[in-house]
Amino acid sequence: MESKLTPILRFREYEHEWKAKTFKELGSVAMCKRIFKEQTTAQGEIPFYKIGTFGKIADSYISRETYEEYKEKYIYPKVGDILLSASGTIGRTVIYDGEDAYFQDSNIIWFNAHKEPLDNSFLYQFYQVVKWSGLEGSTIKRLYNENVLSTNINLPSLEEQKKIGSFFKSLDDTISLHQQELEALKQTKQGFLQKMFPKKGQLIPEIRLSGYKENWKEMKFKNLAKIRRGLTYKPKDVDKTGVRVLRSSNIKGDSFILKNDDVFVKQEAVNIDYAKENEILITSANGSSNLVGKHALIKKLDQPTVHGGFMLIASAKTPYFVNTLMSTEWYDRFIKVHVSGGNGAIGNLNKNNLENYSVMVPSIEEQIKIGDFFRQLDEVIELKEKEVEALKETKKGFLQKMFI
Repeated sequence: MESKLTPILRFREYEHEWKAKTFKELGSVAMCKRIFKEQTTAQGEIPFYKIGTFGKIADSYISRETYEEYKEKYIYPKVGDILLSASGTIGRTVIYDGEDAYFQDSNIIWFNAHKEPLDNSFLYQFYQVVKWSGLEGSTIKRLYNENVLSTNINLPSLEEQKKIGSFFKSLDDTISLHQQELEALKQTKQGFLQKMFPKKGQLIPEIRLSGYKENWKEMKFKNLAKIRRGLTYKPKDVDKTGVRVLRSSNIKGDSFILKNDDVFVKQEAVNIDYAKENEILITSANGSSNLVGKHALIKKLDQPTVHGGFMLIASAKTPYFVNTLMSTEWYDRFIKVHVSGGNGAIGNLNKNNLENYSVMVPSIEEQIKIGDFFRQLDEVIELKEKEVEALKETKKGFLQKMFI
């Protein structure tokens, strides 16, 4: 018996099969009239979005006169149309909101459904699961009109399209709200980091936990934390199991993570101390110099673990304070002055430079209090991050089950 063209998960009031279509049967690909470089300026009234600034801030402009003329004479997106990147990172989307703006031809396109009804809110979600025709396994980083038009799309009735689109919009709005709350928490943390640590040349911070009045004192970082280098190993030392080796990829943002693709080496290859929880993992070398210096507290180790040769570990009596200190302008200054890299060179953080860099610190008791304050704030941020990730996974599951 032939299976019906219906999704796994569906609103109960709908029973009819979906229709198998191609985009060519529904309409055509649209794009703005070509704008030449000599028609653009670095400043102006009408933003001109190129593929590099699509979904961001424009760095080129066209005149109001050109905009009005082209908008009247040639095809132009309607409010609600979904603009789509056709080169670079293919498939990025922006919903056109009516802004007076112009968009680079061929690199930014939209679909004009003039043959059969197609709801844009449904299409927006479909774009998140689409498999473009002719691009599977291709190294070509461009979405041509023919790729779009020959792509399959299964459609329910227009009414069901709108219902599905509305459902996912509500879910997107919920995700967006949680992301805004997460961003607000991160901004709150940044504010505390700026005010709870002394600025350069000062002896006390702008905001302080109650009960502390003494000046902070200057000391070398090596008197605050002990730093040790990572493991250098050979390809023959790598094994499927054994001792886990921490690398730059084990630091995500401000958090420490374990990964399924972590490297493991044989026990006999290890000649350094194991990493311990509440030690600070630091990226000391990386091909991307902007990643050098990123750090995180090591947590929840599940087996013997060491850090790799491009990493450092700092061990401190007050690890939460020291890790927080490394998120302040003091550490930013150190990175700018002492981390080399760029022009293809590997960025490098020298252990000795960090050890001998001067830093302002309060008493041990106040260090502990500050560390606890930021630890609790980090736990709230981490919880909100998990909520956002859970919502995204929920949406991913619905997309897989509510589209064919």
